[in-house]
Order: sequence, then structure tokens, then C-alpha cells
Amino acid sequence: MSEYGPASCLANPVEAVCSTAYRVCRARQQNLADADVLWSEDLPQLADPRHLDELSDQIALHSIRVLISDSAYLCLLSRD
Repeated sequence: MSEYGPASCLANPVEAVCSTAYRVCRARQQNLADADVLWSEDLPQLADPRHLDELSDQIALHSIRVLISDSAYLCLLSRD
């Protein structure tokens, strides 16, 4: 279904984004289950080098070509 290849959606909560994706697919007469998307609520902390390394590893492992981060500001917060 995707002409761009595997994608990943990082969102918290992921349900809201999935609901929107479902409605878009339905409107386009597509099946969301056929989309090559990895969904996750596990948002990386971009200020943490370990999180960046893990994100990079996961992008490479799954050959992610598109990364969507909903509520990206949450990734910028430091847990310290």
C-alpha cells in the first residue's frame, strides 16, 4: 500500500493517530492492516544519546523510510 516503504509512527497515545489513519484509509478504500507501519507509544528522549542509538538501530533493523512522531515535543523533554 505504501509507495514509500516501511514507516514507523511514534505517538502517545497511539490510539488517536491510529483512529485518524483508519478513517483516512477507509475514505481511500484501503485497509489499514495492509499498511507497512510499525506503531509505538515508546517515545524516545532525543536528549539521551542511548535513546538516539536505539532509535537509529530500530530504523536500520526495520528499514524505516518514514518516521512520524506525534507530540514530538514530548521527545524533547528531559527526564532528568
